[in-house]
Amino acid sequence: MESGFNIELVLADSLYGESSQFIRKIAEYNLGYVVSIRSNHGVWLPAGQRVRANKWCKFERTFSNQKSETRYIREIIYLCLWMI
Repeated sequence: MESGFNIELVLADSLYGESSQFIRKIAEYNLGYVVSIRSNHGVWLPAGQRVRANKWCKFERTFSNQKSETRYIREIIYLCLWMI
């Protein structure tokens, strides 16, 4: 932002998604964001907040050595409006 970038939405993996300092900085800039968090990472939601959890989906993860594993992914969605 200070370098002249026009950013509207931030996408981040769980390394950044689990960083409260990173999330606070995004909120300071009043940016929308989508972040990943691990399944064992806790999150406090505002009172009355609803969460939507989609069904688990199976997929094949293929590694660089061409071996593959069956993995599962689930999308959990909530809207969080930060007030600064």
